[in-house]
Amino acid sequence: MKLRIYFKQAWNLIKQEKLFSSIYILGTGLSIMIVMVLAIVFYLKIANIYPETNRDRMLIIKSGTIKTKNNDDAYTSASLSLKLIETCLMPLKNAKAIAVVNKLYNVTDELQIAGSNESRPVTTKRVNTAFWSVFPFRFTDGKPFTEADFQSGIATAVISESLSRRLFGTTEATGKTINLNFKSFRVCGVVKDASFVTVNTYAQIWIPYTVFEDYKNPIGPEDFFGVFGYTSGNGEKPVSNQDFDWNNPNNIVIGRSVANQLFPGQSALGKEIASKYDKKI
Repeated sequence: MKLRIYFKQAWNLIKQEKLFSSIYILGTGLSIMIVMVLAIVFYLKIANIYPETNRDRMLIIKSGTIKTKNNDDAYTSASLSLKLIETCLMPLKNAKAIAVVNKLYNVTDELQIAGSNESRPVTTKRVNTAFWSVFPFRFTDGKPFTEADFQSGIATAVISESLSRRLFGTTEATGKTINLNFKSFRVCGVVKDASFVTVNTYAQIWIPYTVFEDYKNPIGPEDFFGVFGYTSGNGEKPVSNQDFDWNNPNNIVIGRSVANQLFPGQSALGKEIASKYDKKI
């Protein structure tokens, strides 16, 4: 009964102050809408969504910085070279898989339609075989190109479902041929479409970057590489250079910045910290 009276009072106030009430209601609604939009955008950027379902275990490296030894103010930044990736990143033991993408930002190539002079722009990504492990696409037909195909630079391609339907009228396109930039590629697999909001994986065609010789001699910044690595998860323990008893409640792991503050210039492994917890690092 009281709730009904409150609603009547509110309605009467709205009718008495129409302008103020309209501004108040619209302002409240607009604030809620902005918060919801920001929450959705934030979710799309960090949540595990197809095909980027390993985001919570991923490390993305798109560029590096070189500083001079005696002058911290002198430095240069650039994208990654393949030699740096093979020398410094590929040997990492903690990474379960390392995906390498040539021409990091989406490339628009020309797809020639069989039986006609028509060309159609398509978005492509040039990747390695580990790309399919880091980003577990759902294959509706066929499978990814093999390591042998990648090492040999064989012209194979994985295409999206939507492109397969447009070209062949079906999603069963394995074994068929497409012409990309006037070069023939054999379709080895068809995957469920990735959303354009997943910028690290979105494309219509994925091909081995070894098909093109220019990957060895990049010309501009757009020709360099990006790296996407992910570690083990699902309860698996990370690899460590030191034995660590994870079942001992007196052992802890601390961040590098804290270690530098507590033990400047020293290794913190095996040391004890005095706190209310009396833990060993």
